[in-house]
Amino acid sequence: MSGQYDRIIQPGESGKIPVKVSTGHGTGPISKSITVVTNVSGAASTISLQIKGELWQVIQATPNSALFGNISAAQTKEGPVVRKLTIVNNGDGPAKLGEMKSTNPAFKGDMKELEPGKKWEMTVTLGTPLPTGVQSGMLELETGTTDLPKLQIACSAYLVADVDVVPNKMMIPAARTVNLQRDFYVRNNGSKPLRVYDVAASNPMMKVGMQETQTGMAFRITMDIPPEYKVPKEGDKISFKTDNTAFPTITIPITEAAAPPPMPATAARPPMGGPVAPGAKQAVVGAPVPAKTPVMQGDMKPGAKPQPPAPSATPPSMAKQPAPATPPPAAAKPQGK
Repeated sequence: MSGQYDRIIQPGESGKIPVKVSTGHGTGPISKSITVVTNVSGAASTISLQIKGELWQVIQATPNSALFGNISAAQTKEGPVVRKLTIVNNGDGPAKLGEMKSTNPAFKGDMKELEPGKKWEMTVTLGTPLPTGVQSGMLELETGTTDLPKLQIACSAYLVADVDVVPNKMMIPAARTVNLQRDFYVRNNGSKPLRVYDVAASNPMMKVGMQETQTGMAFRITMDIPPEYKVPKEGDKISFKTDNTAFPTITIPITEAAAPPPMPATAARPPMGGPVAPGAKQAVVGAPVPAKTPVMQGDMKPGAKPQPPAPSATPPSMAKQPAPATPPPAAAKPQGK
């Protein structure tokens, strides 16, 4: 809710401020504030208005989505995993809900009418079997109303394995100068307590240990890496065993990150002015450049020598200074017309 409204109200008069609230598809309590700025001096120059109400949709689902959260394979084997929603028609006329469509076959919805044209119960079932990871989709159905012709129900679930390891792999830096320590967390998502044992590393230089942080449910595996340890090209691994028949042995691969490429050597800067002819002297960068004797401009006869410029008044302090050790360069020969 935003905007600007200007209105001049004379003393003794009253006015109205139009307010528009964008509700979207929200439901439930709503609270908004409006700030009115006036030209009144003092604390009364600003007035705060509060807008409160209850939002509802013509066709409203409670809750408005089917969220399954973390679901393990063991839960799916115990029976159908479902979520129930209540759909209410808040309009004046009856509604007729049409066929339901799902954008993801992992979610299936069924409708049961509780009050004709007014109230329904939606049952969302999570399909099985499903791969581990995130599952999301949308259930859509026609309502037969003009205000909300289509109702959409968002669905999501995260399928986890009975035994989950985070992280399930490890890449260590190539350049190491100190001892490194890395932790792995094993979670039991099954219904029975889990036993973890025989934790070992494929390379004896890696020292591993295991701690049970929650009896039968959570474990932490610690790996110590000395700086002189190098991961072979084929990689190394950490493995452990469990009493879960579906996960008798779990392996965590260990690899090494590629070393950054070396910085390219700085190429020598070529001499200024292009290649130097054999036997020629190369100018030294930064050396003082001797000044050339200026050539008088004007008409000159062929073979005539240029006249030097008229001497300027030399300060006494400069007249007695000794000549420089290096003789001045020869004057450039004038070019005749």
